[in-house]
Amino acid sequence: MTRREISDGVGNISSRHILEAADYKTASQKIRFFKRPVGRTTAAAVLALCLIAGLITGTLLDSPGGMAVTAYAYGTGEEIPEAGAVIRTGTISDSGEMAGHPLMFYLSGKNIVSVRYSCKNEQLEFMDWTEKRDEYGLAQNFTISYGEEDDEYASLLIDWVPNTIIRELTDHSDSSISSLPEEMRNDVIVMEITFGNEKTAVKAIQVSLLDDGTFFASFSDYQIRETDAFVKRPDSAPLSASTPSPETDGNTLAEDTESSMSVDMEGALVSAKATAEAYYKKTVFQVISMEAVDQTVDQISFSVRVTKDGVLQDPDRTIWLQLINGSWEVVNEGY
Repeated sequence: MTRREISDGVGNISSRHILEAADYKTASQKIRFFKRPVGRTTAAAVLALCLIAGLITGTLLDSPGGMAVTAYAYGTGEEIPEAGAVIRTGTISDSGEMAGHPLMFYLSGKNIVSVRYSCKNEQLEFMDWTEKRDEYGLAQNFTISYGEEDDEYASLLIDWVPNTIIRELTDHSDSSISSLPEEMRNDVIVMEITFGNEKTAVKAIQVSLLDDGTFFASFSDYQIRETDAFVKRPDSAPLSASTPSPETDGNTLAEDTESSMSVDMEGALVSAKATAEAYYKKTVFQVISMEAVDQTVDQISFSVRVTKDGVLQDPDRTIWLQLINGSWEVVNEGY
């Protein structure tokens, strides 16, 4: 029965009821259609689709992309997302003063055998709080063994140190964050990850210095390109390899070696301190006192008490120096 036939038969009935009556047959047909029994052919097709979906899902989970690895900011425990986020653990000022750690992070995952880290512009420090692995100080390329005990991964910390930015801002009083070139304000840390099933993945943290002195970081998949020369650099030696173990042939030789090393270390301390003092003369700080807090053959750090515009700065600052090509150079400074 059509809408016109219903209208002619019932006269002044509401048009809404006419529409409902006309559509009743169509609706009934739809209901009967869905109530039809499922035949063997249909069931087989559904089963085949389920099997295909299962195979696709299994393939995806078993692929390198399915090897889940996450990066977390140390200090806040917040995940570093693919979309990126502002890291609230450290800042830097227009004068080059660094407070806190701009980016210190650790990885989380399962059955990671090793991770090779490569930093394009700045330097990295690696600290193992389990004290089971060699540590690295102010290096750009190195490989860390992780192992099956994934509960230890949160104790394997990577500290990104923006030495290039600090030197540019502290050595040039007319410099500011906004005047720095984009290439200097942006850096990338590539991670080549090997898993226990011999599969591999490549991740990267992109980090940027914002105008307000905070840092923005993102963690995502990465494809190494032919132009990524920084990834091809050789690995640095761990800190333990920098400390010599002199061979001794008798007590006399041992004493002579220790005496020689003592003189060399004292001379290095004097030279490094002079470099640090010269560094501060180019800054807004006035040095009151300087005390060595850590020293190896090629690295020295000082705790420095300073004033700024006549006001004592609290806490004391720290300056790190490294022996490069026979000369001491400042590689980091801040709190």
